[in-house]
Amino acid sequence: MASAKGIESKSELESGNIEFALVHQNKKAQVKEKIFITRLVTKEDIPALRKLEVEKWGVNGFTNENLESIIKLAPEYSWGYFDQSSGKALGSCFVMGKSKEKIINSKDWFETTDNGNATSHNKKSKTWFGMSLSSSHDDAVLAILVDVLTKVLKDGIKEVYLGAPISGFHKWSEKNPNKSVNDYIKLFKTFNNKNVHIDPLLAYYMQYGFKIVCVKENYFPYESAHNYGVIIKYKNPVWFLGPIMKLIPNNIFNKVMKKIASYYKT
Repeated sequence: MASAKGIESKSELESGNIEFALVHQNKKAQVKEKIFITRLVTKEDIPALRKLEVEKWGVNGFTNENLESIIKLAPEYSWGYFDQSSGKALGSCFVMGKSKEKIINSKDWFETTDNGNATSHNKKSKTWFGMSLSSSHDDAVLAILVDVLTKVLKDGIKEVYLGAPISGFHKWSEKNPNKSVNDYIKLFKTFNNKNVHIDPLLAYYMQYGFKIVCVKENYFPYESAHNYGVIIKYKNPVWFLGPIMKLIPNNIFNKVMKKIASYYKT
């Protein structure tokens, strides 16, 4: 489960939601508008979220019981990206407050997340653990990350940790049987005059400022990673400005975040 995971009320969040329309038109039909929205999820969204979990993670996805527990215990830390016309969930992100010591010292994802129930979630913690980031739409991840980053900055969150499966390790290890996972996570390549990690998922997160902390064996059942997980973290360099950022109106803050997102999208 790839965890890339001052909004003081749901109404405030919705006022700053990322909404945009994709227009589909044919010669014989009128223009049809399709609206997508990012928002905090509720228990009414569980059926749609469960379908996304099954689609992306199969038997390892969050169960209905997991989703109900997370939404109940961490309602302001649970986001979804929805097709408003159908109600389909196209993306989701769930995080929990946790100390960095417990994140790093936990033997696997299940211990860190209380078997996916987030029962040890600490809303006062300035350290987050990204339990899951899932998407089935090209724009879902960036749209969700805009809202997540808004909360990170306004709440003065110091660090965000994820447990990322190294999806390219299986093929690489077949070609390099005498080398270890520690060799693999040190490998970078040059792309567009930049050093990027050879693992596609690590490369993706590193472009957003995440750095490798450690490797965990049998971290999460992910065959292409031989069940290894890499703990990565993002360190917020301006966490101490949280009280000031809370004073910025959400609509203005959201415009800035969308411009940042467009930079990564290009």
